Amino acid sequence: MNIVDLEKYINGFDQDVLRRIKEYKKNVAELSASVDINSMRKEYSSTGTFLEGYYSPSKAELFAGGTKRGKLYKNSKTPNDEFIYYFDASDKLMALERPMIKGLEYFEHTPSAVYGYYIDSITHDMSYFTKTVYSEGKVVEYSCYCVILYFHKSKSEGISFEREFYGYSDGELSSLVFVQGNYTEETDTNKIYSSCLVEGERLRHRSGKADKNEHSGIKKKAGRLKRFLKEHISDCMTIRDCLGIFETMAGIEMVEGDDLYMFDCVFGKTLEIHLVRQFSNGDGEYFQVTLLLEYINEDSEKTRLSGFDAEDIRSFVDQLVHSEVYKSVLDKKISKIKVLADET
Repeated sequence: MNIVDLEKYINGFDQDVLRRIKEYKKNVAELSASVDINSMRKEYSSTGTFLEGYYSPSKAELFAGGTKRGKLYKNSKTPNDEFIYYFDASDKLMALERPMIKGLEYFEHTPSAVYGYYIDSITHDMSYFTKTVYSEGKVVEYSCYCVILYFHKSKSEGISFEREFYGYSDGELSSLVFVQGNYTEETDTNKIYSSCLVEGERLRHRSGKADKNEHSGIKKKAGRLKRFLKEHISDCMTIRDCLGIFETMAGIEMVEGDDLYMFDCVFGKTLEIHLVRQFSNGDGEYFQVTLLLEYINEDSEKTRLSGFDAEDIRSFVDQLVHSEVYKSVLDKKISKIKVLADET
């Protein structure tokens, strides 16, 4: 596939999608009634970065760093599970619920595609619309359309979209096209913000399945990195000291193009700073080695989040030391330090 082939994905807009978006209230009413009658069992999953969580058809992890699906549970872990999935008697996914953010998505199964209507359970307005197309049991298209501004501000604002297309050879994934843009109905035009093509060796590197021995070796690597941090970090250190050791850890067993470095900061009753090194487990998911620094938060009335990621450690460190969060805790005592190693 070459750049010319991308034109068929970039030009034009799916009119069937546009029609369903406009008629969503009628369709959602029917789907909601069906879930009430035919839902037979539930599953639960923890937080993730995908709109539909664990069961998302998207393969975004093949072209975007920092993605994770969360963990699946057969039974509820807390009253506020990030995702609750509803299945019918034939194990078809009918709907999902996100109690924490008051979201519901209803799925319409047709012979040609599966459509998702993502609804705000308080206002009953639609925020997102998804379309998934399968061929011989494999995902060949996954598209997500954000319609918040289209409905609630002005239709001239258009519909923003992210579309993924997958090609297969001999039953194996061989190419991926990702397109991001905005559609304006008034002029029937697309404005493309970005697009990428992933194929060949680059795709095989990102999507390759690990055998048991390889996975075991990668898991041991995560254990060694965790042990290195534990052996070199002490409670009396400052964030500057901890960052230096984290940077040293980033150079151990590094695979170019595989690692991602993430910074997350959670302001709540405490201030938590997460320094994360993420790398592939060789099986489509990731290991994350996290250095968690906890501070007493003097501004605990305000709960908010901040974060960023970088593909190389130097860029990561540079962004962090110039951040307001880093500067605000530079001379503060760390109240608690944790070292974690998890598999997404």
